Formats: sequence, structure tokens, C-alpha cells
Amino acid sequence: MNRLVTYFLLPAWLISGSFTGKAQDQADRNQLPLFNSANGPVILFGGSSIKASGKDAKGVQYALFRSEVNGGAQKQIALPGMVASLAAFKKAVGASVIAQLEQQLKLGSETALWSYLQQHPDLSSYGLASFNIPFRAAMGAAYIDEEVRTLKGRTYLYTIGITMPGQAATNARSTITIGQAPDFARPQLTLSGARDSMVTLQWKMVAHRDIPYLATVFRQTGGRGDFVRLSSRILAKQRGDTISFRFSEKVYGHSAYRYFIRPADLLDNAGTLNSDTAAVVAANFHKLPLLTDLKARDTLNAILLSWRTLPIDPLITGIEIWRSRDVRGDFVVLDTVSPLSHAYTDRRLVPHVAYYYRLCVLHAGRQEQNDRFFATVSASQQKTSRVPDAPYGLSAQTTARGVRVAWQPIDDPDLYAYYVYRGTSLNSKCQVISPALTDTVFTDTASNLSSATAYVYAVKAVTTSSKESPFSGKVSAHLPKGKERPLTPGGIRLSPRPGALYIEWDDTKKNDPAILGYLLYKRKAAKTPLQYDGGKPASYEATRLGLSLAVNGLITVPYFEDSLPRYGEKVDYLVSAVDQFGTESGLSPVASSARLGNLERKPPSRVLARTTAGGITLQWEQADMAGIEGFVIYRRTVREHASRKIARVPGGITQFTDKQTAQGNLYVYTITALTDAGETSPSEERTVRK
Repeated sequence: MNRLVTYFLLPAWLISGSFTGKAQDQADRNQLPLFNSANGPVILFGGSSIKASGKDAKGVQYALFRSEVNGGAQKQIALPGMVASLAAFKKAVGASVIAQLEQQLKLGSETALWSYLQQHPDLSSYGLASFNIPFRAAMGAAYIDEEVRTLKGRTYLYTIGITMPGQAATNARSTITIGQAPDFARPQLTLSGARDSMVTLQWKMVAHRDIPYLATVFRQTGGRGDFVRLSSRILAKQRGDTISFRFSEKVYGHSAYRYFIRPADLLDNAGTLNSDTAAVVAANFHKLPLLTDLKARDTLNAILLSWRTLPIDPLITGIEIWRSRDVRGDFVVLDTVSPLSHAYTDRRLVPHVAYYYRLCVLHAGRQEQNDRFFATVSASQQKTSRVPDAPYGLSAQTTARGVRVAWQPIDDPDLYAYYVYRGTSLNSKCQVISPALTDTVFTDTASNLSSATAYVYAVKAVTTSSKESPFSGKVSAHLPKGKERPLTPGGIRLSPRPGALYIEWDDTKKNDPAILGYLLYKRKAAKTPLQYDGGKPASYEATRLGLSLAVNGLITVPYFEDSLPRYGEKVDYLVSAVDQFGTESGLSPVASSARLGNLERKPPSRVLARTTAGGITLQWEQADMAGIEGFVIYRRTVREHASRKIARVPGGITQFTDKQTAQGNLYVYTITALTDAGETSPSEERTVRK
């Protein structure tokens, strides 16, 4: 909790430490500032350093009392006062606060800082540091009651007596229940905006307590993967009983982001409810490409629309097709096609009628009606054709090679070809399994079939005008013998994606409906390749080889998204198929992930450089601190072509002061991150003159 944050909400008598008669009346009316923390109740009082005797530098005497509500006698608590030594002060506030105080007060050493603290007891001399709880406790202006922190559920009354020289004593009091969670409302998203390289968000919630609020920001990039906690925190602003959290950051264009915040109070008591999640896309959608070369052509029983293929862009989600019979309006959405499409066939037509079309590019952002840009074209449908007759006399016979399907030819001069369809029941959907056939016989080979499944076959005829006949009559067949084990999946492929590794393989369920799903095995790759028998069940070989499952249970689709391996690590993947009888195929061929290079770890971002009394101070951010072992600082002058290493700081520290600088010189700095895989590329250069 060693952070310097601004106290917007503390009563003025706590900040100034000035106890005029008006301040005394206010102290009587107001409650004692009392809050829960992980170390126990925190009591804030006074604006000046307090000695162990309970008296501050202005002669104000403080006396603190505690009693348990509904039982227990009142107990006076001895105030510890200001810490007695520099070592105790450093232990209480931490190194980062020491460094910031030295910089703020322009002191050259910790010893000078300690001397300054003893000579300047008024907390208003320390600016924002006076609002830091460990700092106030070390100065004696706050008390953390660790004696009762483990007594969860008990309620205590704290009373502080304030006596000023020559005036009557005043009291301030408050009650608190130990361990009680703060009453935070759920922050609601009220503003969400993004440009090419900037995201701006705002959440609001109702305030229940008079204490500063902060929020931790979590971000997800690319619409997938885990949310990452950002290093910086945002401070809330209060107007009346409304708390506002506003957040902005620079981002990469043409990318999707999701954010949420977790509120907390000044003492790091976090809320139980996260905020609404904001989803934004950083892009200028008005700069996306439009449809060009749109044409409409009358074809047989249809109108064919065609256009120039759009460039591949992840922000383009589709192409919307509108149609009307009136050029003046009444357009309705006819269909939406892939952004990679370059043609569309409209078959829902009435002959000899003019149709008007408008096509619009859809994108991932919020797209209002007045933001749509249409390409227009018109055509009328004139050409028509009849539907051919269905094939007849269908028969199916099992052979050693598979199932032999035969039928009688149809008499149609426009016949182009026959297509054989296959399903697993009379009511199931049939799929085409043959190429275009001019013969009336087709053999479905046994390598595509399972003896555990009954199959249904049908045939359609297609004319040269692409008109399909109805299905022929359906016939069934069942192999008397087939393979004892499901077909082993092949073609396993790996491709990295943002924050994940995408694994896919051939879908053997298409040829064997009895297959229920797949088991995906993995292991850390070794120097020697895997040796296994593909004819044995995969689970047997996996146990022998020490393979583990990527996920417990069956995967019902022919793909899986796994977490990325550690940097520099290589992983082997194998897959097997399992049918409805519990029989497992052999292991597929091995696919190995590429060793992820260190380029995938980003260097520090948002590097700031400024001149200070002690030299040039650098600050930076690192969004993902996992695996970061430290940072390396490089420097060059504007006359030097190459940078040289000047320092290395451990991981977790994001600030460095370069004291070896000369007045008037212009310096250029870059920073790299040290990871378990080596050193990243350098950050953007920052130039500053001493």
C-alpha cells in the first residue's frame, strides 16, 4: 500500500491540523475518520507529526480510546507517535516513498530527508505524501490498531479526545466492524470511445463512504485470452454522491480490446463486484475500403451479383445485401455474406421483374444507419429453366471394397451429372460424397466407412443450367465387416494466435458418424523423436510415453486452443478418435510447436524521461510483468550512433535516475526487458536535455 495518492475526500481539519473554534465544532459534528484495512482498523487524526506523548508540534493533545459495542470497558490506546529512527521510517513507508520524497523535497540523501522530517512536523509540507497511510502512521498522524484485526465480526467504538491549549476538549467518534467488506456498488459503463490509437472509457458508481476511491484496470486484447492487470491505477473523482472512473490509453490500431475495472478504497479494500465490461475497436471505420466494380447479370433462374474482392481486414465482418423492387426505397436485407466473397446469386425471384440492389460493408464497430455506405446496381431476371426428374431404381450392395450404389439413368438432354449423397438415417441430413458422375454406378470405399454404422444413400441429377432434381428413393446398407478401431485423425496443424496456440486436425467424423470426439495429447518435446505403434490404442501408447491430456474429456470439434508454451519451450501434440462404443484409434502423427522467440515479449511501453535535481529520471510501464527478470537502460548522445548499457534494475521496479549526466547535453534513452528467454527489443527512444 506504499503509494502516493491524492486525498480529495478527507475532512479539512485532518489535512490542515488547524483547530480553531470552527474546526472544533466541525470535529464534534463529524465522525472520526475510521476505516478497515488488512492490518486492522485505521484511525486518521491531526495534520502534524505527533510525539509518543500524544501531543503534536502545535501543542494539541490527542487521547485515543476503544471499547467494544454492547460490552467491554473503555480502554485508552497509547499512541506510538513518530517513529524513532530513519531505519524504522524506511521499514514503514518503503523505498519508493523515500525516493519520491527525496525528489519532491530536492534532498540529496536519506539522512537529509530524515533530518528534514524531524524539523518539519506539519504534514502539509509534504504535498501528496501526507495522504499516504504508512507515511501518516510513521509521522504519528494515523494509528493502525493491529490488536483487534483478527477479531472478525466484532464491533468497536473509537473515540479521540482533542485538547487545544486554553480551550475545552472536543471529541470525535466512530464505530467499525472488524473484517467487514466495503460496500461498493458495481461501476457502470457510461462512456466508451476509440480512435485509431486511443481508447477512452468512463465508469460511474454511487459513493457510500467519504474516502478516496481507486480502481485497477484489466484489459483483454484481440477478443480472446485472459484479462491482464495493468500496472497503473486510476483515481476516482467525486461529484455529490457519484464516483467517476475515467481511463485513457494509447493502443494499437486495427485491434479489438475489452476492459473492466475493480474498485478499491484508499486502504486497498477491494470491491466484490467488477465493473461492466467495455468492448472497443481501435480503428477509423470511415477509412475502411468500399465495394467497387459492382455488377448484376441475368443468369439461368437467378441474378448474379459480382464485385471486386475486398482486401483482407480483420475489422470487416461481412457484406450486407439489400434488395427492392422500387428504386426510391423499401429496401430490405436479403442476406449477409463473408467479407471474402466476390459474388452472390439471388434465386428468390419473379421472372420479368426489375430488381434493385444495395451492398454495404459491415465492420466490427458500432454502425448506425447514417454511417452505412452503399454500392448500388439493378437487373431483371429473364432466363428460366425446368427442374430435371429424379433418378430411380436405386440399389446398394455391400462388397469387399465397400458399398456399391447403382441407379437407372434419366432421359434429359440437359443432364450434366449425377451426385451421390450419404447419411446415417432416413431423416438425417445427407451430404455429397461423389464427384460429378456421368456413369450410373458409384462405390463408397470401405476406408470411409464403419461397421458400427448403418448408411443411407440417395442420388440427385443436375442439369447444365445448375438445376437440381429432387432426391431419388433412399436405400440403406451396412458393412458386415469393417475396421475394429476408428480411423486415426491425420493432418494435425499448429498455428500461433494472440495469447494462444491453435491446434486443428482432419475431422474423421465426416466419414465415420460413430465417432463421438477426440482426445488431444501433449508433452514437452525431447531431443529424441517419439517412437510408438499407431496400430495400438492411443491411451496405451500415451501411458507408456508419459503423454498428458491437453484437456480432460472428449473434444467434439476438430480443433482446440491451448495456452502458449513457455518462451523457448517446444511442445509435441498428438490426437486420437473415440467412437460411441468407447473404442479409441491409434495416435496421429506428431506436430510440434515452434519455439516461441523473445520477439513475442514486448519491451516496456510509455517511457517517460524528465530532468530532476539528481539527474535524468526515467519511468516506464510493463503491462505483463510475468517472466520479467529485470530491465536494462541504454543511453547515447545525439552525436553517437550506438547506445551503450548504463544500468540494470530488477523486475518490479519501473523507475531509474541517471546521475551521470552533464548540464546542457541532449541524451537519448531506450529500455529493454530481461525475460526468461533473453532480452527484448528496445522500447521507443526518449530524448531529454539535462
